[in-house]
This record gives sequence, C-alpha cells and structure tokens, in this order.
Amino acid sequence: MGFLQTLQECFPTGEEQAEENLYLFSARYSCNANNFPQYCEIKKCLSEVSPRDIVKAKISFEEEYEFDLVHCDKASYNNYIQEYSDEALTVKIEIEKEISNDFISVYSLMLLSSYFEKLSIWRGLCVFAGLMKKQKNPLCFEILDAKDVMFRTSSFLFVSSEHKPTITSFNRGERLTLCRTVSSFQNSDLSVLLPDDFHVISQTNECPDVQHIEPIFQKMCSILSIAYLANYVQIDERHLQFKFEGNMLLEQCEKLEDIKENETLYKIYDWVYNEVHAEDKLLIARNAIVFHGAAGKQVACIGDEVFQSVCVEFSLYLKKNAKQFIEAKNKLGQFICELVSKLDQYTIGILDKFKANLMAIGIFLFTTAIVNIASEQPLNNILTPDIMGILTIFFLASIIYMVVCNYEVEEQMKMTQNAYDNLRESYKDVLTTDEIEQIFAEKNGIKERMQAARQKKLTYIIIWVIILIVLYIILCFLSGGVSFNNIVSIASLEQTTRETASYK
Repeated sequence: MGFLQTLQECFPTGEEQAEENLYLFSARYSCNANNFPQYCEIKKCLSEVSPRDIVKAKISFEEEYEFDLVHCDKASYNNYIQEYSDEALTVKIEIEKEISNDFISVYSLMLLSSYFEKLSIWRGLCVFAGLMKKQKNPLCFEILDAKDVMFRTSSFLFVSSEHKPTITSFNRGERLTLCRTVSSFQNSDLSVLLPDDFHVISQTNECPDVQHIEPIFQKMCSILSIAYLANYVQIDERHLQFKFEGNMLLEQCEKLEDIKENETLYKIYDWVYNEVHAEDKLLIARNAIVFHGAAGKQVACIGDEVFQSVCVEFSLYLKKNAKQFIEAKNKLGQFICELVSKLDQYTIGILDKFKANLMAIGIFLFTTAIVNIASEQPLNNILTPDIMGILTIFFLASIIYMVVCNYEVEEQMKMTQNAYDNLRESYKDVLTTDEIEQIFAEKNGIKERMQAARQKKLTYIIIWVIILIVLYIILCFLSGGVSFNNIVSIASLEQTTRETASYK
C-alpha cells in the first residue's frame, strides 16, 4: 500500500486536492474534526513517506491556529481535535523530494502524468535541467503507488518500488563531457541535458499514465538533437532558432510546440557522439543537413536518407585517410623498434664504462706491483700511504666520471623522447585527434620503455658506487693508511735540487 492510498483511507469523506511535480508532492484535505483519523493512523500514514524526502504536515482551522502533525504527540493531537469538535479542519501535507543514490520518489504516477500533460516544452526543459544540474549518473524515478511499471530512457528509469531496477550501462557523464567539448551548444542553462535523457528505449503498455509522458520526451529529444548538431542554437520560451554552416548557410526557426518526434535526428546525434571521430563526424553531418535544407525541407523533418548519406560520406572520408593512417602506424612501429635498440645501447653503455673504470683501477694496482718488484722492494709494501693517496684521488675521479656518464645517458634519453613527440606533432595536420590518440596510445608509447631503461641505469649506477666503496675500504684495510703529503717524496726533491745546483 502506497502513501497516497493510505492518506486517502485516512480521510475518506474529505475534500481532496493533490498535485505532484518532479520536486514536490502536495495534498490538501478538508473535513469535519469528528471525522479525523486516530493519532496512530496519522503517524502510520506519515511513516510511509520515503526516508530520503522531507515531509511537512499541519492541521489548521480557517487557515489559522496551525498544528504540526510531524512532531506532535498523542495527547496534544487529541486535545487539538477535541478543541475544534464539529468544526471543519484542513490538513496540508507537503513532501519535498530529494535525490539520494540516484533515486527520486514518485508518489502518484497519475498526478505526475497530469503535470507533464500540462507542461510546455520550454518549461519541461527547464525543470529537467534544474533536476540534472548536479546529476551526472542516470536517474531512477521510484513509483510508490503502482505495480509493473517500466518506462526507460538512456538516463531516466520509471519503475515501481517493488521491482529492482536494472542498472544502465550508459555513461552519462562521459557523453555530456564529449558533447560540451565538441558541440556549439555550450552556453545555455539547458546544456546540462542530453537527447539521450529523453530517448525512449522501452516501456510497458499496461500503464496508460506513462504514455502521457512519452510525447513530451520525444519532442525534447528532437530539440536537443538539433541543438547538439547545429553550429548556433538559441532556445527561448516559444522558438528554437538554429544555424548550420556547410557549403552554404542554413538558418531556420521552429516553434517548440510544433516540433515532433524525429528518430533520424537522434540517430545522427548518437552516431556523431559515439566512440571516436566526433569532430569529423559532426562536420560531415552538418554538410548533409545543409544539403537537405537547401532543398527547402525543414531540418526537424529529415528522414533516414540523410542519415544514410552521412554514413556513406564518412566511409569515403575514412578511405581517404587510410593511407596516411597506415603510414603513421608503420612509421611508429619502425620508430619503436629503433627506440628499444637505442635504449638498450644507452644502458649497456653505462655498464661498459663501469667495466672500463674497474679495469683502469686494476691496471694501476698491477703496474704499481710490477714497479715495486722491479725496484726490489718487498711485495707487502705495495699499498703504501703514498699509493693510497693516489688511489683516493683516482676513486674520487671515478665518482665524477660516473656522474658525467649518467648525465650523458639521461640527455640521450631526453633526445629520444623529443624525437617521439616531434613524430606525433608531425601528423597533426594529416590525421584527426582521435586517430593520433589511437596510433600513439599508451601501449605504443615510450613511457614504459623509458621507465625500464632508467631503472636499469639506476641499478648499474648503484652497483658501480657500491663496488667502488667496497673496493676502496678493502684497499684501505690492507694498506698502511693514506698520505697526500708524500705522493712525491720531499727527500728526492731535495736531492734533485742539489744535483741541479752541482751541475751549475
């Protein structure tokens, strides 16, 4: 049992006035105080209001002396009824609807249908625009007073509370973003709406109240389809003015109430904004519509032959671009292969320079040992403090060499990245944005390959540093310390000086 039926049972002899729209349900009953329901019946009725909505209920006598039914207790309620015994009292109930988890309440489908029947097209667009201003997902209207009701568009679902709604796969937020990016219908308060919001997908034939909603939905779908296809759009309370620019200029003005359902308009709109090439599709669609209008026909009355013409024209357009598209893909594939080879060379180059550095240290130690042997000095005197001083300078030079090598490889990688970006830019005048995005997709890019190469380079650098530090510590441990003062012997310098003086 729904809220409205329970309310009617509470006041069976009362004078009833009830209205409902998308934002508010209101009811007014006038009857004698002696016929008022019991306190428990009133509370039971109010408890059937959806918890997501805000209810206000008051009793009044001659529009004065109001009594709040929502927050009253039993004693105060009974006292108020007894005080106005045999008098005519009025009950006013208002329910402010709130959207919660993409659901909104419908307390009387018949009243809502009557509301739509009286609604002008302009007012209907404004009402739904206000409703969907902050709503990006499809919206479910939960009907609380009917069974087996199903009325569906891509964005709206009218379903009875006894049935679990099927979640639509339509990504409204994504479609709205694309339409705002590509179309010229961007500066109006109505641009929060989409033709998909009003394009009827399915409905039940068992509920006549739903069928009063369909005609206004069909008109709004056609109006918004034109709005998202035209170069210029102006919608006011009575008229739809629009311009299409192609090989010539087409301007028309239609009365909102005279526009009828046109499935072809929606098919063209949906085809344009579906998947890729939206900008190119829109240009082709506009040219076809201008050609149709040049024959003296109204845009609002175009038929399937226009849609077929648009599809054929787009197929020819794709064939013209096929050669450039294939060339770009082949060029990118060749570039990726060369890129992988270069990145491997860069990282292996770090490894080669590391090995050369270690070899230089080994050669220095080997040469030092040979010199000591030739001079008949003991072998345990190879790593003298003087030699360790030279080695320390050598190790510091190795660190500097490593930093320079790392910088060199990083610059080579940046040059490769720039070459990739330049290749992408070179096709902007040949291919569409969607085609470029498809060719230079993430999976074809160099981001992952660059990250892998940098990771390898970092690994080699860390190994390089660790080996140098460990080797230096071992040599220090085996030596007798480090001395920078006697790298060149002072005594030998004095002897050389004396010998030079004696020659003179």
